[in-house]
Amino acid sequence: MENSYLFDWLSFTVPVRNFNDLTVRSVRSFLKELGLDFNFDTREKGAYGYTNSLSYANAINVLYNDLESLVTNSEDRLKQALDMGIHVEMTGQGCRYFEGLENNDWIEFFNLLRSLGAKFKRLDIALDDYNKMIKFSTVKEKIRSGEVVSLSRKRDVIETKITQKEEFNNKGDSKGLTVYFGTRASNIYIRFYDKKKEQEGKGIKVDVSSWQRYEIVLRNEKATDFIERFCEGETFDTLYLGVLSGAIRFIDKGTDSNKARWETSPFWIEFLRGAEAIKLK
Repeated sequence: MENSYLFDWLSFTVPVRNFNDLTVRSVRSFLKELGLDFNFDTREKGAYGYTNSLSYANAINVLYNDLESLVTNSEDRLKQALDMGIHVEMTGQGCRYFEGLENNDWIEFFNLLRSLGAKFKRLDIALDDYNKMIKFSTVKEKIRSGEVVSLSRKRDVIETKITQKEEFNNKGDSKGLTVYFGTRASNIYIRFYDKKKEQEGKGIKVDVSSWQRYEIVLRNEKATDFIERFCEGETFDTLYLGVLSGAIRFIDKGTDSNKARWETSPFWIEFLRGAEAIKLK
């Protein structure tokens, strides 16, 4: 199989003007206007402080506040409920469902959301690697040796939390290694993992010899900046590799006391294909 870039999660909030926009009928109509023409189920409760929700296959979840569900006479609470708008979460599978629609152009979709004043909360971008472009054994050794750096906008080395996790089944077989760069709370968070073993651990047969995923989680301003650049014509692969290049760099040990001046590892240069580092807002 050919390696491929993909959107693997998208969440955003769209503002509304009044509670007439927040009836279940209005929300369903709004979703169709967005092009999310799916048969959404009504859920009994909401989440994240929202009173109500709709869901399609638990892959596209829509949260909103219904006036009838708000047991309050507080004007402040009513205003807060209205200000929360309509929140949409699309998981990786939800993104695949969107791509299965007839009108499935991501740029058109993003531009529509931007025209509605949507606030982008999270965007996951990923590269599925079926050719082992990166050897996890090399990554582990580089981390062990301290030969990986993250640079600030001023090209200063900054501390980035790096963690590794490997799970095993009851037979002692590895379910795959995951390497994390950053923390879940940060606006950029990177994880490399063995997608093939992850799927097989769920009992899903995978007809490929190797499948590794390199995922970048972008939040808030960084998600927005990526989407704006993408809509303005920058290609997915250039953006993805540029963001990754700007976030972490594997290096070969040198004599300089400043790691930022150590040479970039050849395997990382080859993987990035000359992409210039991009520092998202």
